[in-house]
Amino acid sequence: MAPTKTFPQVMREKMAQEGLTQSALASALGTSEANVSRWSLGKAVPSPEFYEVICRFFGIDFDQLGAHILSTEYARWKRGPL
Repeated sequence: MAPTKTFPQVMREKMAQEGLTQSALASALGTSEANVSRWSLGKAVPSPEFYEVICRFFGIDFDQLGAHILSTEYARWKRGPL
């Protein structure tokens, strides 16, 4: 069974807990603020090269992250094109 939270929900929750802005998170992860914005809005998911970085940063194991990303993709598929 897929998790009830999508990756964007988890990311926004973790950012709020840590008091991080999109800019601060982008800097910490080594990516652009635009990427973080797209991820947090559910308009994109991180590329596999960022999975390990995100897992380490948020303290999420790889299986959890993958399940949240799959949940996000399923939600996007169900919703249809933006």
